[in-house]
Amino acid sequence: MRSSPVNAYVYTLQGAIGIACREGDDAAAEYLAALNHEETRLAIVCERAFLTALDGSCRTPIAGHAFKDAGSTSQPAPLVNTFT
Repeated sequence: MRSSPVNAYVYTLQGAIGIACREGDDAAAEYLAALNHEETRLAIVCERAFLTALDGSCRTPIAGHAFKDAGSTSQPAPLVNTFT
């Protein structure tokens, strides 16, 4: 059975690869722009904002999954606390 975001939660920002380039390197920026997946980029921005609002870190188990739904970005976000 394939899991969906509704019944299987992962920690935020999992599964995305980030690539950076030097500021002012227009040739590299143009090349990398072709690799960008805008929907994934928007989801990562939303998930980072979500973690920031909750003061999330590598030590705070917070699950969530941002995705585009009917033309807008939404964020279902259950909180997970291990009480450790």
